[in-house]
Amino acid sequence: MESPLNPHEEQWTVSGPIRPVAPEERIQELELNAHATVADAAPLGLAAFAATTFTLGSALAGWQGIVSPGGVPGVAGFVAAIPLLIIFGGIAQFIAAMWAFRKGSTFWATFLGVFGSLYATLGLSILLAGATGIPVGATTSDVATGVGVAMFAFIAGYLTWAAMGESSVMVWVAGFLTASLALLSAGFFIGGNFLIFWASGYAAIASALGAFYASAAIVINSTMQREVLPY
Repeated sequence: MESPLNPHEEQWTVSGPIRPVAPEERIQELELNAHATVADAAPLGLAAFAATTFTLGSALAGWQGIVSPGGVPGVAGFVAAIPLLIIFGGIAQFIAAMWAFRKGSTFWATFLGVFGSLYATLGLSILLAGATGIPVGATTSDVATGVGVAMFAFIAGYLTWAAMGESSVMVWVAGFLTASLALLSAGFFIGGNFLIFWASGYAAIASALGAFYASAAIVINSTMQREVLPY
């Protein structure tokens, strides 16, 4: 006989707490149903995150060879990335986040939703900046942008902590992302320090490489129905 519901208790799942507590068998049945009938959105979201982050990181690291007069990446170095930012890094990643909600994964819904929104916003910002001739990484201090980027660095920071319950690969991804965003924020506060932007770019590249691996591991293991790549 199933135990009665107790409104004064809660039970934790990967989707979050359930109140009131349902019978254990019923909770397991619902979780199994979600996992069995909804594909994992994380590989798509990670692929979008990785491709976009790598592209931005390479621009910040100076790979594109286009810099502003102060020696930091200018807006021209990012213009080519606008479609990637908005469509793949923004829309595709955000769609994956919504399906992560359906899958019942609070971590993936938050991670992909936050950074999908960030990249779509960044793409629109660069588009507007290019239209008005405002450089990205100006030689003067940009406190407003620095504060905005710092907020996302803070979010990436606590997602790094949360990733400890997901996988060591995601700790790598979120950790280097935190470092990249923190350095980028500092670059905007200081104004036009090439070494800070350069370091931010390489930290972003490291995060992207980890995300590429995580995406590959999840989708390959799922397709092969066994662990081919450790994750």
